[in-house]
Amino acid sequence: MKALSIQQPWAEAIVRGWKPVENRSWFTAYRGPLLIHAGVKWDTSGEQFIRDFLGNCGDYWSLLQSARERRGGIIGRAMLTDCVIRHDSPWFFGRYGFALEYPEAFTDIIKCRGHLSLFNVTSDIRAALPSITGRAVAS
Repeated sequence: MKALSIQQPWAEAIVRGWKPVENRSWFTAYRGPLLIHAGVKWDTSGEQFIRDFLGNCGDYWSLLQSARERRGGIIGRAMLTDCVIRHDSPWFFGRYGFALEYPEAFTDIIKCRGHLSLFNVTSDIRAALPSITGRAVAS
């Protein structure tokens, strides 16, 4: 199974279903299930974008709190359905956008190291994944 490392708080916005596209400088032909790995590094500019975009709603504070706590592992999954050069979402500002559908946030983080580009997870990580209807948090 493929995974993609994404800095927080962007990764949290994806698994909660707010960010339907992940910006990248490179193209991928891969389509299918994608685990979302939250890196340990925090993107301050990402936090500012989310503050400006969502304002001071309760969901905004919840997203940031969760994102600060959930780093260094798999936090959810989505379906990578396309790689685009245009997208209607205000979250799109990359050269390429990985269009993501059916996001699911896991209740528990599955600790593991991230990698550059798309990467395959090990069998122990696959075994730790919740079932599709399993330990997910509400979006």
